[in-house]
Amino acid sequence: MLHSAIHKLFAPTISATIYADRRKIIQLLPTIYANSLIAAFLKILKTQMSVTSEYITATDGTSKNTAQHLTAFQCNAASGETTKGILIGTGTANPSMSDYSLQTPAINNIQHGAMGFTLNAPTPSVYQLILSRSFTNNTGAQLSIREVGLVVMHSSGLFLADRSLYSVDLQNGLSVTFTYTLSVTL
Repeated sequence: MLHSAIHKLFAPTISATIYADRRKIIQLLPTIYANSLIAAFLKILKTQMSVTSEYITATDGTSKNTAQHLTAFQCNAASGETTKGILIGTGTANPSMSDYSLQTPAINNIQHGAMGFTLNAPTPSVYQLILSRSFTNNTGAQLSIREVGLVVMHSSGLFLADRSLYSVDLQNGLSVTFTYTLSVTL
C-alpha cells in the first residue's frame, strides 16, 4: 500500500512517441513508471537541501565528492550533446541502485535532439515537470532501444539520476521522443 501512496504523490513516468519526419506520429508507446530513480538522485538532492557533501559515482566510474552547487540537476543538453539529459541505450540488465551509467549507451549515428522542459498544472492538485528529448536513428538498420536514462550535471561531474528499461524498436530514418514526467499530487 505504501508504494501506491508514494506513486500517487510523486510519480515519475516515461513515455515515448515514434515520428516520421519529426511531424507525423507513427506510434504512441505506453507510459511506464520510471522505476529506477537511483541512489545518485537522492544523494544530489540531499547535498542541495542540507548543504553537506556526499561521495557519488560519476558516469565515468570515478567517485566524486559533491556538495551544494548551482549546477546540481542541470540536464539542459543542446542538440547533438550525448553526455547529459535524457539518453538511450541497448542494455537489458535490470537497473540497480548502484548504476552510474547506461549499460550500453547508443550514440553512434543517432541524432540527439535538444532537451525540452515544460511545467504543467493539469488539475488544481497536480503539478508536473515534463522533460523531453528526440532521437533520430541514422544507423542504417533497426535500433533496438532497451534502456532510457536521465544524466544530470553537478559541479563535480555527470551523474545518472534514473535508469529504466523501456523497449522501442526504431526503424532507420525514424525519430522517437522520450518524455519524463515528474508529477506531484496533493
